[in-house]
Amino acid sequence: MTWLAPHRSYREERGAVLVLMALLLVVVFGCAALAIDLGNVAQTHQGAQDAADAAAISGAEQLSSWPTVSEGQIVSSVESYVHENLANVPQGNPAVWTSCPPGSIPPGFTAPSDASGNAQNCIAFNAATSPRIISVAIPPQLVSYSLGKAVGVSGVNLSATATASIGAGGTAPCALCSLGQASLQNGTINVSGNSVYVDGTLSCNPQGSITVTGAGAGIEVDAGGVTCGKGTFSPSPNWNAPFINDPLGGLPDAPSFAGLTAQPDCSGGTASPGIYNNIGSCTLNPGLYVIAGGVFGGNGNTSIAGSGVTVYFTCGTAAAPRPCASGGQQGGSINAGGRASINLSACQLSACPGGAVQNLVLWFDRNDTSQLDFHGNGQLSIVGTVYAKSATLSIKGTPAGVAGRCGTSSNFCSEIVVNSFTFSGQGTLSVSFSQNQNVLTTRPAALCTLAAADPNC
Repeated sequence: MTWLAPHRSYREERGAVLVLMALLLVVVFGCAALAIDLGNVAQTHQGAQDAADAAAISGAEQLSSWPTVSEGQIVSSVESYVHENLANVPQGNPAVWTSCPPGSIPPGFTAPSDASGNAQNCIAFNAATSPRIISVAIPPQLVSYSLGKAVGVSGVNLSATATASIGAGGTAPCALCSLGQASLQNGTINVSGNSVYVDGTLSCNPQGSITVTGAGAGIEVDAGGVTCGKGTFSPSPNWNAPFINDPLGGLPDAPSFAGLTAQPDCSGGTASPGIYNNIGSCTLNPGLYVIAGGVFGGNGNTSIAGSGVTVYFTCGTAAAPRPCASGGQQGGSINAGGRASINLSACQLSACPGGAVQNLVLWFDRNDTSQLDFHGNGQLSIVGTVYAKSATLSIKGTPAGVAGRCGTSSNFCSEIVVNSFTFSGQGTLSVSFSQNQNVLTTRPAALCTLAAADPNC
């Protein structure tokens, strides 16, 4: 007897294919939903972390004024700072600021009430008297899934924490800090109020000179005892200075500029906070400006002025700003030549408008290897901290300062942290340091806990 396999009709096979296609569509839809929603979660968490880092540093800056500024006042200020960066986190709402999950506060820390007496558990200090470390937790934020709901997942709560501490005495280690080798050549540096520090050899020519006066006066060079036998120095340099770590290593990698949008190049009139390729002759309204891959400044009669501003330099373009590549990459830069004039001052409020950062005026991506190139005889007046870890400060010429901006006619009323500085010809640089106009030296509290012997913790 011969057995024949049952015959399946075309209609039956077509039905099976339709079932498989329906199942595959569910899988594809679920994967797309997961990718979109997880991307939204990652972006929201990064924004919360950036806000926590910046708020912790802002709070640490104010700890140096304790007890004139109370813990409650610092708490209120930090809440306001978080609100400026994350508008959906309200200020002064006890129901929100008591919602941080257990473990948000480090062991041994205490969380006081704010200046209005509202209890909260998201902001804490390491001591009831003489606090030196602040911990900031962002209240949980619900990130709703848009497509994930189709597969039964509604959303997730996100939070972020950060700690920061004031350095010893809450003061910067130097007014002009070069984190690598530097070239004085025949240039002239005049500094008051703090020291000049070079983490490496300092090359110089016979007409080169460095003069440091006032409190904290000193010339510190970590050159392993290799002296520069040319030039004039006052006071005598310490050629065996210890290596200095990045004094602003506690700053976040970048400010939060998620709320800013791309703007056309500004070459005249008034500019508002935003993301730019280039800014030339403009008056800047208070706030945060991002220069992505372009130039801030110009030659000839270029004139830029702004009060209450932070200018951040990074890579990419105005339409697509991005961090500079690890290991170094040229991004946004400063160029001022001829009779160009640049007059800028940082915001000095605890909660700055438009995303500006308190006492921080020029801020470079940590991997941006571009230059701060001042090669003319125009006017240069900068008030606030200049942080350009991988960039070079280049001076050629003698730009004029503005009398009275920081008690002198210095070019910079600043703490300047750069990778190196270099002079061409007989350029002149004048720096006057005042701590109340600059970012305090802050470090993550974890570093101070692990390195208890570190005098800066």
